[in-house]
Amino acid sequence: MIHLTEKHGGEEELDNLLKCIGSENPENGDAFQKKCLQWLQEYYGHERIILTASGSQALELAALVTEQPSAQRIGFSDYSFPSTVNSFLKDNVTPVLIDIDASGCIDTGFLEKVIRTLSVLVVTNYAGDNLSVGRISELCRRHHVVMVEDNALGMLSSVGERPLGGWGELGVLSFQSSKPVSCGEGGALIVNDSSLWEKAQILAENGTTRALYKKDRRVPYTWTMKGINCRLSELNAAYLYGQFAHAEKDKRLRKSLAELYKQELKGTPGIRLPDFSGDWNAGMFYIVFENAKEAEQCRKLLNASGVQALAHYGALSDSAFGKTMEYEGEHRAAEFDKRMVRLPMHCNLTARNVRDICALIRQLCTSFQEIKD
Repeated sequence: MIHLTEKHGGEEELDNLLKCIGSENPENGDAFQKKCLQWLQEYYGHERIILTASGSQALELAALVTEQPSAQRIGFSDYSFPSTVNSFLKDNVTPVLIDIDASGCIDTGFLEKVIRTLSVLVVTNYAGDNLSVGRISELCRRHHVVMVEDNALGMLSSVGERPLGGWGELGVLSFQSSKPVSCGEGGALIVNDSSLWEKAQILAENGTTRALYKKDRRVPYTWTMKGINCRLSELNAAYLYGQFAHAEKDKRLRKSLAELYKQELKGTPGIRLPDFSGDWNAGMFYIVFENAKEAEQCRKLLNASGVQALAHYGALSDSAFGKTMEYEGEHRAAEFDKRMVRLPMHCNLTARNVRDICALIRQLCTSFQEIKD
C-alpha cells in the first residue's frame, strides 16, 4: 500500500535519540529542547516560542492566552479538525463556523459578514497554505480581533515574505506523525504579539512565574493564575531536532513530487488542481472532482489498487455537534470534502509512484468523459 503520509527520518534522528538516552538525565534534561527552540526562533525571527507536547496542547494554550471573563464569540473555519474548536470551548464562548473558499481556507466574504461580532478568529491554514492570510490579518486588525493561526499543516510554508504561523497574534504548529516535520507527537505556540508573551509563559508553567524566575531571579516565584503543564519531552525534542536538519531538503523533494502530480494531471477532464503559493511546504496534495460520485469512485479505485486515497475532515457544520453552533456560509466545506481526493505525499514516495497514480486517475476520468459524451 502506498500510504497518504509516512514518517521520513535519517541518521540525525537516531544519533540524537542515542545521545539523549545515553545522557545522565534523559527525562529531565533540556539540551535538545533548547536546540529546537533556537531553530524555531531563528526561523520566525523572535524568541517568543513555547514547545508543547502536541499541537492540540498548543491550541489549548492559545485558548487560555486569549480567554476573557466576559462572553466571547470566536470564529473558526468550517473545514478543520474538531480539536481546533474543542480547545476554545468554554461556558462563555459562542463558536461561529465560517465557510471556506475553493482552497479550503476561510472565505473572506463570509468572514466580513461576522467579523464585527468576534473577539477571536482561529484560522486554519488548510493543506499548509493560505493565500488569503494577508487579507484575513488585515480584517482582524481593522476590527480589533485577535487572530490565531492553526498552522498544524503549514510548517515551512510562507506567504509573501512571512512564514505561516507568523501572521496572527498567535500561531500553532503540530509535529504529529502525519505532518511534514514530525516527532510522533509535539507542537509549539508562536507568540507573535509581544504583549501576550508574559501571560503565555505563566500559563504554560502551570500558572506560575517559573519561566520568568529562571530568566530573572528578581522575579518572585509564585502561582498567579490557572495554567497547564506545557512540555515537549526531551526524547521527542531529540527526534524533532533531527527532522529540522533535513526539513528544507525534504520540502524540496515534496515540491518536486507535487509539480510532477500537476504535470501528469494537467488537462485531465473533470478535475481541478489546487493553487498553492510559491513557498508552500508541499505537505499534502489533493484533487477536486466536479461531483461527489466521481470523487468516491476515484477513492475506491485507488484504494483497491493499493494507493491510499481519502477525503479529509468533513465539514464541522455537518457534524452532530457542529449543527448546534452558529454558522455563516453556503455549505461549501461539505461539498469540498465530498468532491476532494487526497493523494499520497511524503518523502518515501517515488516519481514512478506518482506517475502510476496519475495514470489510474487519467484513465478513470477519461471513462467518465466518454460516458458524458
